[in-house]
Amino acid sequence: MALSVAAPTFHDAAVTHDASAPVAATTAISAGDVIFYEVAVVSSSAGVEEDEHDIDCDDEECGGCKEVEDDDEDAEAEELDELEIDLVSPAVVEHFDALMAFCSSHEVLHMVDLSKNLFKLFKLATDDASLLNRLRILKVQPDAEYLDAAVSLRAEFPSVVPSFLTDDDVAHMIGVLHGHSHELEDIAGTGLFLDVARLEHRCIPNCNLSTDGTTIWVTAIKSIAAGEVLTLDTFDLFLSTAAERIGAMTMMGLTCACEWCTGALPDQSRAYKCHTPGCPGIVHPTNVVFACTTCSATMSEAEAAIADDLLMDQLDAVESIAGLQDLVAKSLVHKYHSAVYHALDHLTGAWLVSEDVPASDMVIAYKMMLESADYAVPYPHDNKVQLLDQLAQSYVGSGDAAAAKETYQQAYDLSCICSGRESEEAALLKTLVENTPTNRHELLAAYGLDDECDEE
Repeated sequence: MALSVAAPTFHDAAVTHDASAPVAATTAISAGDVIFYEVAVVSSSAGVEEDEHDIDCDDEECGGCKEVEDDDEDAEAEELDELEIDLVSPAVVEHFDALMAFCSSHEVLHMVDLSKNLFKLFKLATDDASLLNRLRILKVQPDAEYLDAAVSLRAEFPSVVPSFLTDDDVAHMIGVLHGHSHELEDIAGTGLFLDVARLEHRCIPNCNLSTDGTTIWVTAIKSIAAGEVLTLDTFDLFLSTAAERIGAMTMMGLTCACEWCTGALPDQSRAYKCHTPGCPGIVHPTNVVFACTTCSATMSEAEAAIADDLLMDQLDAVESIAGLQDLVAKSLVHKYHSAVYHALDHLTGAWLVSEDVPASDMVIAYKMMLESADYAVPYPHDNKVQLLDQLAQSYVGSGDAAAAKETYQQAYDLSCICSGRESEEAALLKTLVENTPTNRHELLAAYGLDDECDEE
């Protein structure tokens, strides 16, 4: 697939290329500039289609997953497509069914896309001796299961694992795929990008990733000075609490020196109402101290935990925006708390497949989500673009074309920063600004969904 933005490759980009040091800019970069692009060194589909069994699905009421799980003999076997056959060794082709059965029985290999990508790395390493060194410089959190799987794979399929690879090499490859693969929506799978994998993690980053097919590109989301290190939110920790961020980083053996992790900024994803009479301030934890941003009054971790638990116990019963607003109004938890955001995300997800929810409710929900995101996530993010897009669509549904146009403009401006001015997303949003839909039919047509809906 052709790249929709103009960008250099990593090796032609205005960045440092010393493999022993973090990647940094060699010249000043402006927000919205695409820094470089990269094509996945390996990529594969995840192999789980809708209504098929997903190994991670715990829902016993799930028709598709449960049906296949209860009748595994009738389940469609995973296969290599025609294009993939040349990307793996003849031994992998010969033993593919047995290999997939082996991988499904090992936790660190059970994901179809990851195991396919591992076999593709074997072939690439055989054809290109330099690949192994490029993999070795990538950080991997040690895990005994990686080595156990590597040893077992060689023992059971000696012709599949190249003889020049040590067991530690194979274990490291598995770890690289676990720690550095990126989701590729267009192929419903993942890909590995060795240059992008060298960028440092920061919970508050200065760059964003966008994908198109099996291509990824890096865009500056704020001004970056010459000499400044390029950083990414490696784990996509959007609206995650400090505990969730620490958990993700610990699992990968990473540390972070952003303002959140150093305590220079409070954890705004945990938001509570100040108990001082008449104070409109919001209480957040900074390290271990919960303090009001207005009057500096404090609350204890225990008080916050009780408020969290009480809210979570009641959220499952909420089915309407009015019900959620009423629950939050009575709670110590502030409407900007990440738990409220995630509850709204769940509600709107369910509403999108229903025609019974008024567009006015959708408008309220998306506005609340955007307010939370803007408050708690102090940098441009793709999720905010999507929320603005959904809010604009809701305005169209409510008959407010003027508000829709204004919101599409905001989405376009933000998309230009997150993915570059030439991205397909920005181009679509620009069209929606210039020709804002005024009704459902025009809205569907604008997104290329009219023919699909007519067929249904």
